[in-house]
Amino acid sequence: MKEPALFFILAESALEPIPTELRNHPKFRRYAKNQNKSPEAIIFDKSIHSFLIKNPEVYEKRGRPDLVHISLLSILGTPLCKAGRLKIFLHTVNNRVIQVDPSVRLPRNYIRFIGLISQLFEMGQVPPKGPGLLSLKKMTMQELIDEITPKYTILFSETGKEVELMNFMSRIVDHVPLAVIVGGFPHGKFSKETSHCANEIVAISNVSFDAHIVVSRVIYAYEIALKTK
Repeated sequence: MKEPALFFILAESALEPIPTELRNHPKFRRYAKNQNKSPEAIIFDKSIHSFLIKNPEVYEKRGRPDLVHISLLSILGTPLCKAGRLKIFLHTVNNRVIQVDPSVRLPRNYIRFIGLISQLFEMGQVPPKGPGLLSLKKMTMQELIDEITPKYTILFSETGKEVELMNFMSRIVDHVPLAVIVGGFPHGKFSKETSHCANEIVAISNVSFDAHIVVSRVIYAYEIALKTK
């Protein structure tokens, strides 16, 4: 594999097992028993587990593994990824980091994807033996940045300074390796901890886009900028 040109981080992603504070709920205990799974293997999905949530605003950024799924598929399908010039990290809302091998064939079916992620949270690695295509460890965003040591880190947020994306990428493409952070959650703002990891915070529009749209546009703009250098 070539040296990565880009570290792509899907940050504070809404991908996690059922939150600990919900696991003692009688309805959840019955649900887990019916599923014949441990709590760590049941991935939190608000569309399925809404019966556990009394205060929806508390879980505004959480419980959207479908959003993470489509965003990962968007990243893995890019020419930059297929060329081996991309390293992918998924940082979760509860400070777990999943390293995603660019060669992984992620299931396109959502149910199969959830099954794979369940196995990952149970085993720590998929497949459990040999080189992991998906590997999980406890790590904060700052610890991840300190480990990968990018030359420059950009965070894309609707609260950032609006830029023309193609021109912006042309300006920063020489920062190699570059780290790009995009939110893996449906609503809300980045935490201060994540924001402080960035050298620059920018927005691609004054309109809010879904994560997979931002992912696709950012990587495409970076690919075009690379070709012009």
